[in-house]
Amino acid sequence: MNQLYQSGIRIVAGRTYRLRYTARNTGGDKVRVQLLLHNAPYTNLGLASRKTLSATNTTYVVEFVATGSTDNARFRFDMGRFDSDGNHFFFDNVTLIEQ
Repeated sequence: MNQLYQSGIRIVAGRTYRLRYTARNTGGDKVRVQLLLHNAPYTNLGLASRKTLSATNTTYVVEFVATGSTDNARFRFDMGRFDSDGNHFFFDNVTLIEQ
């Protein structure tokens, strides 16, 4: 499974968050974007989004309400379930901000 992730993120249940990132893919593949508990059972914490990426840099914005609280959330871009051979993913300017 191909993924990029950052753990150790503090999330508070019931609060609204905005994820903003710039991405592109050379083949128009999808990416799954999630916020999970970093440890098993990897419970979803309110963010589960799939985006079909453009071949040009595009900024994506997703707002969500956290469904759990933790000091060890994992934010993840999951490409492995959708990528095609020979395609490349690019991510930049990733921010997760409480609203």
